[in-house]
Amino acid sequence: MKLQFLMLGLEASSALKSVYAASDSKATPYFPIPTNAPKTWVHPGVFVSGPQLDHIAKRIEARENPWTEALDSMLNMSYISPTRTAEPYETVQCGPTSTPNIGCYQEREDSMAAYMNALAWWITKDKHYAEKSIHYMDAWSSTIQGHNNSNAPLQAAWSAANWVRAGEIMRSSYEHWSKKSIKTFSDMLRHAYIPIIEDGAPQKNGNWELVMIESTIGAAVFLEDAALYEKSLELFSGRVPAYIYLTSDGKYPVQGRGGINTTAEIIKFWHNQKTFPISGITQETCRDFAHTSFGISSISHIAETLRIQGMDVWRSTDVGARVKAALELHTALDSKEKPIPKWLCNGTIPDTMNPMLEPAYNALAFNLGHRMPFTKNMSRSGLAVLPGSITTGVAFGIPPLLHYAEPQLQERFLLDLLVERKRICIAITEPDASSDVANITTTATLNYASMAVRTGGENSGGKGISLILVPLKDHPGVTRRRLKIAGQIVAGTSFIELDDVRVRPENLIGRENEGMKYIMYNFNHERMFISRKAFNKTLMEQPVVRHRLAKCGAILEAQWSWVESFAYQLSKMPKETADQELGSLTALCKANAGIVLDECARCAVLLFGGNGSTRTGKGEIAEKIYREVPWARIPGGSEDVLLDLAIR
Repeated sequence: MKLQFLMLGLEASSALKSVYAASDSKATPYFPIPTNAPKTWVHPGVFVSGPQLDHIAKRIEARENPWTEALDSMLNMSYISPTRTAEPYETVQCGPTSTPNIGCYQEREDSMAAYMNALAWWITKDKHYAEKSIHYMDAWSSTIQGHNNSNAPLQAAWSAANWVRAGEIMRSSYEHWSKKSIKTFSDMLRHAYIPIIEDGAPQKNGNWELVMIESTIGAAVFLEDAALYEKSLELFSGRVPAYIYLTSDGKYPVQGRGGINTTAEIIKFWHNQKTFPISGITQETCRDFAHTSFGISSISHIAETLRIQGMDVWRSTDVGARVKAALELHTALDSKEKPIPKWLCNGTIPDTMNPMLEPAYNALAFNLGHRMPFTKNMSRSGLAVLPGSITTGVAFGIPPLLHYAEPQLQERFLLDLLVERKRICIAITEPDASSDVANITTTATLNYASMAVRTGGENSGGKGISLILVPLKDHPGVTRRRLKIAGQIVAGTSFIELDDVRVRPENLIGRENEGMKYIMYNFNHERMFISRKAFNKTLMEQPVVRHRLAKCGAILEAQWSWVESFAYQLSKMPKETADQELGSLTALCKANAGIVLDECARCAVLLFGGNGSTRTGKGEIAEKIYREVPWARIPGGSEDVLLDLAIR
């Protein structure tokens, strides 16, 4: 996981030259490389600069968002805990799929903790954060000797990328980080990290080499090593066009290093993608979107470091065009705004994108003014993206297991869930029952989602619900598919189908038929009382529902009557008289129409429950109207302007 802030971009340029050619053309220039390293190094200058950090600090001092919410979220993470301590290893050993995993997790987490504490120090000026950041860097730099096993280069790159960011911030801002410690930290970079990542990985998937380049460019800035900087940029200049395709490259993607030259070799390397009719396809698109996110993320981070050091590749090269095309394509497909075409990855793409949009979107949309509607839509949920994709399942799925499951069930799953070796969700909403738990129709008979099912009789209502832990991945009878929803689109909301699924009896969470109590403990009680049918009463039998509908009906009828009155008066009055007599009232009417629409649409979504957030099924129309409410309230004058105009 990489922490990212929405930053204010700066601009710069540099002298460049061009190299690298497409696989079906002759010496066509694609991506320029710098002739020299910076004449003057900028510190801090890896991913974020001093002016950017100062800009954030000022915004937070004024309690503005999203900066304040971002800081609050970061300060609540375990990485920032004052009781957390470093766990350095002399040799970090990381194999495929984390086997073996000796120090790998600890190194990545400690490097992230160093970076987060460094950010917190700069923003808050609280010395406790500064000392904590130095604690992590000193502990590892005085211990680690190197990395081995198959994933060593990737592991070293992931960690070094964070170390150099933390080191840049602390050396530039905290005078109590001793020269001796800084030298030890520099030696750690030179001996334990750079040797195994500086030559790149041309035959590996692109996210490997790109994060390796990200790390060596960052290390070169920290060490002011011009030779390493230029070597890393040469690798970058070759890998970017060989990772993100533009139609201007030709019929097939640009050749990379490593002997991948023929059309057949390129197709195989691009995970058997055979045709390239549009820009934005990446070398890992048909592998999965998660790894694609890693690759695009590293390109963005490198581009930001280069910009700070005086070369704005977003403007002066085709990096911006490639990243823009990749982000727009992948966010459109990932959010289901566009269907996956059959020619792309055989019409199926596993996994979803990771939260990594902000740096590139900031550079391309805010600084350069590019229109990126799909990227914008996916990033609009802001800070909800990270908790939506990482913590929602934990927050909803773990509590029943933690509070009510038998010890043996907790021992089987809790540790893996808490350290995210396994993921969990909670399955409640049904197409018909929606979020009305008392009327769930899925049944279970005694014979990893914690799932609410009916174990009582047909009319048992809330008293016949049980919670059962059901494995999802590759479990017989279980199928899953993504659901298009209104918000938090990266949260992975899914439709799960159960067809004669068998699970072990000991997977029952708590007591049979007491699941309703466990669910009520987990959710806000109000949610149960606005359901379509709750506790064996129909929707219209619930007083709170009738009240909501009556309120909507009253304001809607009043608005309709007001509009008809205006229409009648406008048809009878001369235009000059109407302009004088009805001008302010017209403004009020228009403003009130938006308020009424918002209230009625909100009520409809609430009454549909979980179905009200889906873009298909019974709640589709309610969700669609509610999604369009903000845009319906803008044309013809924003609400605040109209209300002000009416009073004037």
